[in-house]
Amino acid sequence: MKQTDQKKNILICGSGIAGPTLAFWLAKQGHKVTVVERASSLRLTGQTVDIRDEGRDVVERMGLLKDISELMTNEEGLRFVDSKNIIQAEYPSAGGKKSFVTDIEILRADLSTLLLKSTQDDVEYIFGDYVTSCHENEAEVIVNFKNHAQRTFDLMVIAEGMRSSTRELVFGKVPVHHIGLYTAYFAMPYQPQDGTWVRWSNCTGGKSILLRPDQGRSTRAYLYIRSSKRGIDLTGRSAVNSFIKSTFRNDGWEAPRILEELDKTDDIFFEDLGQIRMDSWSRGRVVLLGDAAYCATPVSGMGTTLSIVGAYILAKSLLTSEDHHAAYKAYEQKMRPYVQQAQSIKPWTIRLEQPSTKLGIALFYRWKRLEKTKLMQFLMSPFGPKKEHVDFLGAPIVYDTDITRAPEKSTL
Repeated sequence: MKQTDQKKNILICGSGIAGPTLAFWLAKQGHKVTVVERASSLRLTGQTVDIRDEGRDVVERMGLLKDISELMTNEEGLRFVDSKNIIQAEYPSAGGKKSFVTDIEILRADLSTLLLKSTQDDVEYIFGDYVTSCHENEAEVIVNFKNHAQRTFDLMVIAEGMRSSTRELVFGKVPVHHIGLYTAYFAMPYQPQDGTWVRWSNCTGGKSILLRPDQGRSTRAYLYIRSSKRGIDLTGRSAVNSFIKSTFRNDGWEAPRILEELDKTDDIFFEDLGQIRMDSWSRGRVVLLGDAAYCATPVSGMGTTLSIVGAYILAKSLLTSEDHHAAYKAYEQKMRPYVQQAQSIKPWTIRLEQPSTKLGIALFYRWKRLEKTKLMQFLMSPFGPKKEHVDFLGAPIVYDTDITRAPEKSTL
Protein backbone atom coordinates (compact mmCIF):
# COMPACT_ATOMS: atom_id res chain seq x y z
CA MET A 1 0.00 0.00 0.00
CA LYS A 2 1.41 3.39 -1.01
CA GLN A 3 2.26 5.75 1.84
CA THR A 4 2.85 9.49 1.77
CA ASP A 5 6.02 10.83 3.38
CA GLN A 6 4.70 14.37 3.81
CA LYS A 7 4.58 15.31 7.50
CA LYS A 8 1.96 17.82 8.61
CA ASN A 9 1.22 20.19 11.48
CA ILE A 10 -2.21 19.10 12.72
CA LEU A 11 -4.56 20.63 15.31
CA ILE A 12 -7.06 18.39 17.11
CA CYS A 13 -9.88 20.07 19.06
CA GLY A 14 -11.02 17.86 21.94
CA SER A 15 -9.20 15.60 24.41
CA GLY A 16 -11.94 13.02 24.95
CA ILE A 17 -11.47 9.59 23.38
CA ALA A 18 -11.39 10.29 19.64
CA GLY A 19 -8.87 13.15 19.80
CA PRO A 20 -6.08 11.41 21.75
CA THR A 21 -6.60 8.18 19.79
CA LEU A 22 -6.07 10.07 16.55
CA ALA A 23 -3.11 11.92 18.11
CA PHE A 24 -1.53 8.56 18.97
CA TRP A 25 -1.55 7.38 15.36
CA LEU A 26 -0.62 10.73 13.82
CA ALA A 27 2.37 11.09 16.13
CA LYS A 28 3.45 7.57 15.13
CA GLN A 29 3.40 8.74 11.52
CA GLY A 30 5.73 11.62 12.40
CA HIS A 31 3.22 14.46 12.21
CA LYS A 32 3.40 17.42 14.61
CA VAL A 33 0.20 17.17 16.66
CA THR A 34 -1.43 19.70 18.98
CA VAL A 35 -4.55 18.89 21.04
CA VAL A 36 -6.54 21.81 22.46
CA GLU A 37 -9.15 21.22 25.16
CA ARG A 38 -11.64 23.75 26.54
CA ALA A 39 -11.62 22.21 30.03
CA SER A 40 -8.81 23.23 32.35
CA SER A 41 -7.80 19.62 32.93
CA LEU A 42 -8.57 16.10 31.81
CA ARG A 43 -12.13 15.10 32.64
CA LEU A 44 -11.90 12.51 35.40
CA THR A 45 -15.61 11.85 35.83
CA GLY A 46 -18.20 10.19 33.64
CA GLN A 47 -19.79 6.88 32.90
CA THR A 48 -18.63 3.40 32.06
CA VAL A 49 -17.88 3.00 28.36
CA ASP A 50 -17.72 -0.10 26.20
CA ILE A 51 -15.11 -0.97 23.58
CA ARG A 52 -16.51 -3.45 21.09
CA ASP A 53 -15.49 -5.55 18.12
CA GLU A 54 -13.33 -3.44 15.78
CA GLY A 55 -12.62 -0.96 18.58
CA ARG A 56 -11.03 -3.75 20.58
CA ASP A 57 -8.87 -4.61 17.56
CA VAL A 58 -7.67 -1.00 17.35
CA VAL A 59 -6.63 -0.70 21.02
CA GLU A 60 -4.84 -4.03 20.65
CA ARG A 61 -2.92 -2.63 17.66
CA MET A 62 -2.09 0.40 19.82
CA GLY A 63 -0.50 -1.91 22.39
CA LEU A 64 -2.96 -0.78 25.07
CA LEU A 65 -5.11 -3.88 25.47
CA LYS A 66 -3.19 -5.22 28.47
CA ASP A 67 -3.36 -1.87 30.28
CA ILE A 68 -7.06 -1.53 29.51
CA SER A 69 -7.72 -5.08 30.72
CA GLU A 70 -6.19 -4.19 34.09
CA LEU A 71 -8.56 -1.22 34.41
CA MET A 72 -11.73 -3.03 33.36
CA THR A 73 -14.78 -2.88 35.59
CA ASN A 74 -15.23 -6.66 35.12
CA GLU A 75 -19.01 -6.70 35.03
CA GLU A 76 -20.29 -10.26 34.93
CA GLY A 77 -23.33 -9.40 32.87
CA LEU A 78 -26.72 -7.72 32.92
CA ARG A 79 -29.70 -8.67 35.08
CA PHE A 80 -33.21 -7.35 34.64
CA VAL A 81 -34.79 -7.11 38.09
CA ASP A 82 -38.23 -6.05 39.30
CA SER A 83 -39.04 -3.55 42.06
CA LYS A 84 -38.34 -6.26 44.66
CA ASN A 85 -34.92 -7.00 43.14
CA ILE A 86 -36.09 -10.40 41.86
CA ILE A 87 -34.20 -11.41 38.70
CA GLN A 88 -36.48 -11.50 35.64
CA ALA A 89 -33.84 -12.17 32.96
CA GLU A 90 -30.08 -12.56 32.91
CA TYR A 91 -27.48 -11.87 30.22
CA PRO A 92 -23.88 -12.88 30.97
CA SER A 93 -21.07 -10.76 29.52
CA ALA A 94 -21.38 -10.88 25.75
CA GLY A 95 -17.71 -11.19 24.85
CA GLY A 96 -17.42 -8.13 22.62
CA LYS A 97 -20.69 -8.49 20.72
CA LYS A 98 -23.00 -5.53 20.21
CA SER A 99 -25.02 -5.95 23.39
CA PHE A 100 -25.18 -4.04 26.67
CA VAL A 101 -22.34 -5.85 28.42
CA THR A 102 -19.22 -6.52 26.36
CA ASP A 103 -15.84 -7.97 27.16
CA ILE A 104 -14.33 -4.49 27.64
CA GLU A 105 -16.02 -2.08 30.03
CA ILE A 106 -13.86 0.69 31.45
CA LEU A 107 -14.49 4.00 33.17
CA ARG A 108 -14.25 6.86 30.72
CA ALA A 109 -11.82 8.64 33.05
CA ASP A 110 -9.51 5.61 33.16
CA LEU A 111 -9.49 5.31 29.37
CA SER A 112 -8.88 9.05 28.91
CA THR A 113 -6.00 8.99 31.39
CA LEU A 114 -4.43 6.00 29.65
CA LEU A 115 -4.67 7.69 26.24
CA LEU A 116 -3.13 10.87 27.62
CA LYS A 117 -0.21 8.99 29.16
CA SER A 118 0.43 7.12 25.92
CA THR A 119 0.60 10.34 23.86
CA GLN A 120 1.85 13.15 26.13
CA ASP A 121 5.54 12.64 25.23
CA ASP A 122 4.87 13.07 21.51
CA VAL A 123 1.85 15.39 21.44
CA GLU A 124 1.39 18.99 22.60
CA TYR A 125 -1.66 19.33 24.89
CA ILE A 126 -3.20 22.74 25.59
CA PHE A 127 -5.85 22.73 28.32
CA GLY A 128 -8.13 25.62 29.25
CA ASP A 129 -8.37 27.07 25.75
CA TYR A 130 -10.47 26.78 22.61
CA VAL A 131 -10.79 27.99 19.03
CA THR A 132 -12.66 31.28 18.61
CA SER A 133 -12.31 31.58 14.83
CA CYS A 134 -10.49 30.03 11.91
CA HIS A 135 -10.10 30.51 8.20
CA GLU A 136 -7.93 28.90 5.57
CA ASN A 137 -6.05 29.70 2.43
CA GLU A 138 -4.55 27.41 -0.18
CA ALA A 139 -1.75 26.29 2.12
CA GLU A 140 -2.95 26.31 5.75
CA VAL A 141 -5.59 26.90 8.39
CA ILE A 142 -5.19 30.10 10.44
CA VAL A 143 -6.60 29.56 13.95
CA ASN A 144 -7.39 32.10 16.68
CA PHE A 145 -7.64 30.90 20.28
CA LYS A 146 -9.31 32.42 23.30
CA ASN A 147 -6.14 32.54 25.41
CA HIS A 148 -3.21 31.74 23.11
CA ALA A 149 -1.72 33.57 20.16
CA GLN A 150 -2.83 32.91 16.60
CA ARG A 151 -1.29 29.83 15.01
CA THR A 152 -1.33 28.12 11.64
CA PHE A 153 -1.81 24.43 10.88
CA ASP A 154 -1.89 22.26 7.81
CA LEU A 155 -5.05 20.46 8.96
CA MET A 156 -7.63 20.81 11.72
CA VAL A 157 -9.67 17.98 13.26
CA ILE A 158 -12.74 18.68 15.40
CA ALA A 159 -13.16 15.79 17.84
CA GLU A 160 -15.53 17.36 20.34
CA GLY A 161 -18.99 16.38 21.57
CA MET A 162 -22.42 16.28 20.01
CA ARG A 163 -22.94 20.04 20.53
CA SER A 164 -19.46 21.09 19.44
CA SER A 165 -19.08 24.87 19.32
CA THR A 166 -15.97 24.58 17.13
CA ARG A 167 -17.97 22.59 14.58
CA GLU A 168 -20.46 25.44 14.42
CA LEU A 169 -17.67 27.91 13.53
CA VAL A 170 -16.89 25.90 10.39
CA PHE A 171 -20.10 24.06 9.45
CA GLY A 172 -22.75 26.33 10.93
CA LYS A 173 -25.65 25.14 13.06
CA VAL A 174 -26.07 21.36 12.96
CA PRO A 175 -29.42 19.95 14.18
CA VAL A 176 -29.54 17.24 16.82
CA HIS A 177 -31.86 14.34 15.99
CA HIS A 178 -33.37 13.58 19.39
CA ILE A 179 -34.57 10.06 20.16
CA GLY A 180 -37.07 11.05 22.88
CA LEU A 181 -35.01 9.89 25.86
CA TYR A 182 -33.26 11.73 28.68
CA THR A 183 -30.53 10.18 30.79
CA ALA A 184 -28.85 11.18 34.01
CA TYR A 185 -25.78 9.43 35.35
CA PHE A 186 -23.45 9.88 38.31
CA ALA A 187 -21.30 7.89 40.72
CA MET A 188 -22.38 7.01 44.24
CA PRO A 189 -20.87 4.90 47.03
CA TYR A 190 -20.75 1.17 46.36
CA GLN A 191 -22.91 -1.04 48.57
CA PRO A 192 -22.68 -4.85 48.96
CA GLN A 193 -25.98 -5.45 47.16
CA ASP A 194 -24.50 -3.87 44.02
CA GLY A 195 -22.47 -7.04 43.48
CA THR A 196 -20.67 -7.51 40.16
CA TRP A 197 -23.61 -7.47 37.74
CA VAL A 198 -25.29 -4.55 36.01
CA ARG A 199 -28.86 -4.32 37.28
CA TRP A 200 -31.69 -2.84 35.21
CA SER A 201 -35.13 -2.15 36.69
CA ASN A 202 -38.07 -0.47 34.97
CA CYS A 203 -40.46 1.98 36.59
CA THR A 204 -43.90 2.99 35.37
CA GLY A 205 -44.15 6.17 33.35
CA GLY A 206 -41.53 5.26 30.74
CA LYS A 207 -38.52 5.15 33.07
CA SER A 208 -35.73 2.78 34.02
CA ILE A 209 -32.80 2.64 36.44
CA LEU A 210 -29.44 0.97 35.82
CA LEU A 211 -26.74 0.40 38.40
CA ARG A 212 -23.24 -0.47 37.15
CA PRO A 213 -20.67 -1.50 39.81
CA ASP A 214 -17.09 -0.40 39.39
CA GLN A 215 -14.78 -3.00 41.01
CA GLY A 216 -16.18 -2.03 44.42
CA ARG A 217 -14.86 1.55 44.10
CA SER A 218 -18.23 3.08 43.29
CA THR A 219 -21.52 2.35 41.59
CA ARG A 220 -22.64 4.26 38.52
CA ALA A 221 -26.31 5.17 38.58
CA TYR A 222 -28.12 5.70 35.27
CA LEU A 223 -31.64 7.09 35.07
CA TYR A 224 -33.56 6.96 31.79
CA ILE A 225 -36.74 8.98 31.18
CA ARG A 226 -38.80 8.78 28.01
CA SER A 227 -40.27 12.19 27.21
CA SER A 228 -41.50 14.18 24.21
CA LYS A 229 -40.57 17.46 25.93
CA ARG A 230 -37.27 19.01 24.80
CA GLY A 231 -35.05 21.48 26.62
CA ILE A 232 -35.17 20.08 30.15
CA ASP A 233 -31.40 19.62 30.03
CA LEU A 234 -30.93 23.36 29.48
CA THR A 235 -32.74 24.54 32.62
CA GLY A 236 -29.79 24.40 35.05
CA ARG A 237 -28.55 22.01 37.74
CA SER A 238 -31.13 22.91 40.41
CA ALA A 239 -34.08 22.56 38.02
CA VAL A 240 -32.70 19.29 36.63
CA ASN A 241 -32.32 17.82 40.14
CA SER A 242 -35.88 18.87 40.97
CA PHE A 243 -37.13 17.26 37.76
CA ILE A 244 -35.35 13.98 38.55
CA LYS A 245 -36.65 13.92 42.12
CA SER A 246 -40.25 14.61 41.10
CA THR A 247 -40.03 12.01 38.33
CA PHE A 248 -38.74 9.15 40.54
CA ARG A 249 -40.14 10.14 43.95
CA ASN A 250 -42.85 7.46 43.97
CA ASP A 251 -40.69 4.65 42.63
CA GLY A 252 -39.22 1.79 44.62
CA TRP A 253 -36.22 -0.53 44.28
CA GLU A 254 -33.05 1.62 44.53
CA ALA A 255 -34.76 4.91 43.60
CA PRO A 256 -34.82 6.32 47.19
CA ARG A 257 -31.10 5.62 47.62
CA ILE A 258 -30.30 7.28 44.29
CA LEU A 259 -32.34 10.39 45.06
CA GLU A 260 -30.66 10.67 48.46
CA GLU A 261 -27.24 10.67 46.79
CA LEU A 262 -28.28 13.06 44.02
CA ASP A 263 -27.55 16.29 45.90
CA LYS A 264 -24.22 14.97 47.21
CA THR A 265 -22.57 14.53 43.82
CA ASP A 266 -20.73 17.03 41.65
CA ASP A 267 -20.31 14.80 38.60
CA ILE A 268 -23.91 14.37 37.47
CA PHE A 269 -24.54 14.56 33.74
CA PHE A 270 -28.02 15.04 32.34
CA GLU A 271 -28.51 14.68 28.60
CA ASP A 272 -31.27 14.82 26.03
CA LEU A 273 -30.05 11.95 23.92
CA GLY A 274 -29.67 12.56 20.23
CA GLN A 275 -27.71 11.75 17.11
CA ILE A 276 -25.64 13.81 14.70
CA ARG A 277 -26.21 13.04 11.03
CA MET A 278 -24.33 15.12 8.47
CA ASP A 279 -24.06 14.88 4.70
CA SER A 280 -20.33 15.62 4.85
CA TRP A 281 -17.75 15.39 7.62
CA SER A 282 -15.19 17.72 6.07
CA ARG A 283 -14.88 21.20 4.69
CA GLY A 284 -11.63 22.32 3.15
CA ARG A 285 -8.80 21.43 5.53
CA VAL A 286 -11.15 20.78 8.47
CA VAL A 287 -12.60 17.35 9.27
CA LEU A 288 -14.96 16.06 11.96
CA LEU A 289 -14.35 13.00 14.12
CA GLY A 290 -16.30 11.08 16.78
CA ASP A 291 -19.46 12.52 18.35
CA ALA A 292 -19.01 15.86 16.56
CA ALA A 293 -19.46 14.02 13.27
CA TYR A 294 -21.65 11.01 14.02
CA CYS A 295 -22.85 10.77 17.62
CA ALA A 296 -24.95 7.60 17.87
CA THR A 297 -26.22 8.20 21.48
CA PRO A 298 -25.08 6.18 24.51
CA VAL A 299 -27.97 3.74 24.12
CA SER A 300 -26.34 2.46 20.93
CA GLY A 301 -23.40 1.24 23.03
CA MET A 302 -21.15 2.19 20.11
CA GLY A 303 -20.03 5.75 20.87
CA THR A 304 -16.57 4.91 22.18
CA THR A 305 -16.00 2.29 19.51
CA LEU A 306 -16.99 4.72 16.75
CA SER A 307 -14.53 7.28 18.15
CA ILE A 308 -11.66 4.79 18.33
CA VAL A 309 -12.30 3.19 14.94
CA GLY A 310 -12.96 6.56 13.29
CA ALA A 311 -9.64 7.90 14.58
CA TYR A 312 -7.86 4.83 13.24
CA ILE A 313 -9.47 5.06 9.80
CA LEU A 314 -8.79 8.80 9.53
CA ALA A 315 -5.14 8.35 10.50
CA LYS A 316 -4.77 5.50 8.04
CA SER A 317 -6.38 7.57 5.27
CA LEU A 318 -3.98 10.45 5.91
CA LEU A 319 -1.07 8.03 5.75
CA THR A 320 -2.07 6.45 2.44
CA SER A 321 -3.57 9.39 0.52
CA GLU A 322 -1.69 12.01 -1.47
CA ASP A 323 -3.62 15.00 -0.11
CA HIS A 324 -6.14 15.80 2.61
CA HIS A 325 -9.10 15.93 0.21
CA ALA A 326 -8.48 12.33 -0.86
CA ALA A 327 -7.81 11.28 2.74
CA TYR A 328 -11.03 12.80 4.04
CA LYS A 329 -13.00 11.19 1.21
CA ALA A 330 -11.48 7.77 1.91
CA TYR A 331 -12.17 8.13 5.64
CA GLU A 332 -15.80 9.01 5.07
CA GLN A 333 -16.39 6.27 2.50
CA LYS A 334 -15.00 3.68 4.90
CA MET A 335 -16.72 4.92 8.05
CA ARG A 336 -20.16 6.00 6.87
CA PRO A 337 -21.69 2.48 6.48
CA TYR A 338 -20.32 1.54 9.91
CA VAL A 339 -21.79 4.71 11.43
CA GLN A 340 -25.17 4.19 9.78
CA GLN A 341 -25.37 0.71 11.26
CA ALA A 342 -24.53 2.03 14.74
CA GLN A 343 -27.14 4.78 14.42
CA SER A 344 -29.94 2.47 13.31
CA ILE A 345 -32.00 2.82 16.49
CA LYS A 346 -35.69 2.17 15.84
CA PRO A 347 -38.12 4.55 17.63
CA TRP A 348 -40.24 1.63 18.80
CA THR A 349 -37.29 0.14 20.70
CA ILE A 350 -37.25 3.20 22.99
CA ARG A 351 -40.90 2.58 23.90
CA LEU A 352 -40.28 -1.15 24.25
CA GLU A 353 -37.43 -0.68 26.71
CA GLN A 354 -39.13 2.11 28.67
CA PRO A 355 -42.75 0.89 29.08
CA SER A 356 -45.34 3.18 30.65
CA THR A 357 -47.47 0.65 32.54
CA LYS A 358 -46.99 -2.29 34.88
CA LEU A 359 -48.37 -4.57 32.19
CA GLY A 360 -45.90 -3.16 29.69
CA ILE A 361 -43.03 -3.75 32.12
CA ALA A 362 -44.15 -7.34 32.72
CA LEU A 363 -44.33 -7.96 28.97
CA PHE A 364 -40.90 -6.40 28.49
CA TYR A 365 -39.36 -8.72 31.08
CA ARG A 366 -41.10 -11.68 29.45
CA TRP A 367 -39.66 -10.61 26.09
CA LYS A 368 -36.15 -10.45 27.57
CA ARG A 369 -36.58 -14.02 28.87
CA LEU A 370 -37.84 -15.27 25.50
CA GLU A 371 -35.06 -13.44 23.69
CA LYS A 372 -32.52 -15.79 25.25
CA THR A 373 -34.11 -18.99 23.97
CA LYS A 374 -32.49 -20.76 21.02
CA LEU A 375 -35.74 -20.67 19.03
CA MET A 376 -36.09 -16.90 19.40
CA GLN A 377 -32.43 -16.33 18.58
CA PHE A 378 -32.91 -18.36 15.40
CA LEU A 379 -36.07 -16.44 14.43
CA MET A 380 -34.44 -13.06 15.11
CA SER A 381 -31.07 -13.80 13.49
CA PRO A 382 -31.99 -12.23 10.10
CA PHE A 383 -32.71 -8.95 11.90
CA GLY A 384 -29.54 -8.88 14.01
CA PRO A 385 -26.39 -6.84 13.33
CA LYS A 386 -24.51 -7.86 10.21
CA LYS A 387 -20.88 -8.90 10.52
CA GLU A 388 -18.40 -6.39 9.23
CA HIS A 389 -16.12 -7.37 6.36
CA VAL A 390 -12.97 -8.97 7.71
CA ASP A 391 -10.88 -6.33 5.96
CA PHE A 392 -12.68 -3.42 7.64
CA LEU A 393 -9.50 -2.25 9.39
CA GLY A 394 -7.20 -3.48 6.68
CA ALA A 395 -3.79 -5.04 6.95
CA PRO A 396 -1.13 -3.62 9.29
CA ILE A 397 0.81 -0.69 7.91
CA VAL A 398 4.60 -0.84 7.97
CA TYR A 399 6.22 2.41 9.08
CA ASP A 400 9.54 3.72 7.83
CA THR A 401 12.23 2.81 10.32
CA ASP A 402 13.29 6.45 10.79
CA ILE A 403 10.03 7.49 12.50
CA THR A 404 10.79 8.45 16.07
CA ARG A 405 9.98 5.78 18.64
CA ALA A 406 8.12 3.67 16.07
CA PRO A 407 9.13 0.01 15.75
CA GLU A 408 10.15 -1.30 12.36
CA LYS A 409 6.69 -2.80 12.01
CA SER A 410 3.84 -0.97 13.71
CA THR A 411 0.19 -1.82 13.37
CA LEU A 412 -2.15 0.82 12.11
